[in-house]
Amino acid sequence: MKTRRVLLGAVVALGALMGTGPAAVWAHPLLIQALPQPGIVATASPSAISVALSEPAVARGSRIRLLGPTGATLPVSAVQAADGRRTLTVKPRTMLRSAVYQVRWSALGDDGHIVNGGFAFGVAGAKGAAPPGVEKLSGVGGGRGGESASGDSFVKIVGRWLGILSASFLFGGFVLLALVRRRGLHDIPASAPDEDGDVLPNPGVLLTVAPLAWVLVGFAAVEGVVAGASSGTGSTLDLGLLTASATGVSELVRAVVVVVFSAALVLVSARRAALRAPVYLGAGAAVLLTYALSGHVLSVPSFWALLDQGAHVLAAGLWLGGVLALVVLGGRREVRLADGARAFAPVAAGALGVAVLTGALAAIREVDRWYFLRWSDYGRIVIIKAVLVGLVSLAGAAAWWRSRGEGAPGPRPRLLRLEAVGVVGVLVLATTLSGLAQGRGQPLPAERGTLFPGAAFATALLPKANAPVALAPARRGANVLTVGTTPGEPLPQAVSVRLTRTGEAAGIRLALRRHGGRTFSAPVRLPADGTWFAYVEADGRTAPPVQLNVGAPHADGAPNVPVLAVADLSGPYAERCRAHVI
Repeated sequence: MKTRRVLLGAVVALGALMGTGPAAVWAHPLLIQALPQPGIVATASPSAISVALSEPAVARGSRIRLLGPTGATLPVSAVQAADGRRTLTVKPRTMLRSAVYQVRWSALGDDGHIVNGGFAFGVAGAKGAAPPGVEKLSGVGGGRGGESASGDSFVKIVGRWLGILSASFLFGGFVLLALVRRRGLHDIPASAPDEDGDVLPNPGVLLTVAPLAWVLVGFAAVEGVVAGASSGTGSTLDLGLLTASATGVSELVRAVVVVVFSAALVLVSARRAALRAPVYLGAGAAVLLTYALSGHVLSVPSFWALLDQGAHVLAAGLWLGGVLALVVLGGRREVRLADGARAFAPVAAGALGVAVLTGALAAIREVDRWYFLRWSDYGRIVIIKAVLVGLVSLAGAAAWWRSRGEGAPGPRPRLLRLEAVGVVGVLVLATTLSGLAQGRGQPLPAERGTLFPGAAFATALLPKANAPVALAPARRGANVLTVGTTPGEPLPQAVSVRLTRTGEAAGIRLALRRHGGRTFSAPVRLPADGTWFAYVEADGRTAPPVQLNVGAPHADGAPNVPVLAVADLSGPYAERCRAHVI
């Protein structure tokens, strides 16, 4: 176990590198509980319909729909948030008659993602009579219902990737240029003095490429504002969402930062061109901070969490941008690759260490458990990203090794280009992670339902008594169906059962035989696993259907564990003992 923890920490620490703000801390509001409980038949019309979530949700961008037995949408109140915005609730505007109802809910998280889910419940009739269509109810997920998290659109992913990549290039590139100038390694002669008599150093190709990078930053900022305003469940833009969620505020702040620094660049280009380099550097750092301080981290009331995330993204962006700029400078012969790599090596090493240290604190929290590292899409991509980071780090170490000492040959251009491609690939994986559900807050598969294989049990509600129903071994193929009767009640003369699955009309009809005592049974061969419904008929009276789950449940990474339950069902406490076994 200790070895596994060490491996987990090492893998996640590497995987955290370049896991910029969106990848490291954004979360999804996962469903914890739904009320009324999915699959239940309520004794009366519910006064409210609620979903409880693992993360705060934005009520303005969320929706809960109530569908009647015909599929028509029924009127409900506006969505209200409570419990720190972790519970969303609507109230039906009319009393619900006896029927089966469908609930469709969509929750907008602070991360800008929509989580969709649905479940069904019934309302009993007079004297607890089963509602029509009760056989369609299924309490999936242990009372949680079903859910699915929507991913980001391709445009949104590309926009975020371009924004982070371009901002990193500006930040890391002009830091590299400053290091090169400090060592006097810049080969291009200085330009003419400006009007104040100061000599303007010529930054060369970086200032030629910088305007294009800044345009891409602006494009990403505009796309972010549009995405934030349209992130709700409605089909139109809602600018109010930009101030209703933490991510919306971040998108808005990023747009303001772009406008302010654009104005600054216009001023310095007209009056003092020598200031363009530091303005680009500051603009890249400011934009990276807006990506860092977004999503779930803003809901964490901790100064240290904000500080950690900001340092992580700046360090990662510095390393990424510096590598890309080194390729550009070396490719245009602005500076010898050996000199540039030697000048950037100490900063790159420090940025690498800070990125790993600070990113691990957030990434370990998001992966949460060893299980999710191995068996979730989020964890698998973290592992892939860790491997890629390791390869890129080796390439960087090789580049430094060839550049150490004066007169060293320097890194090979092909090796440096491969390192740059690898760094960009790491950023692609980090951006992809932002659209996946993380481990933190997710229930394990065994907590989403039941993973216990074995006989299926239920209780049919006959007019005057309960009838225990059992199906063994509850597997596809040969089974035995058993129906018991309540002691003290008249023994039925004829018992039959109709087995169906959802969408089937005829199903399998069985005539049960009494084999001594008060138990009726019959062999049955089931063609498939899944959810079956049993309609028990005793002396011409049919009970409401009961649900029987057939097949051994399965979940990735969770092997079946045989469990032997022993119960004495012959004494006066047989019914109580049977209930405990179930």
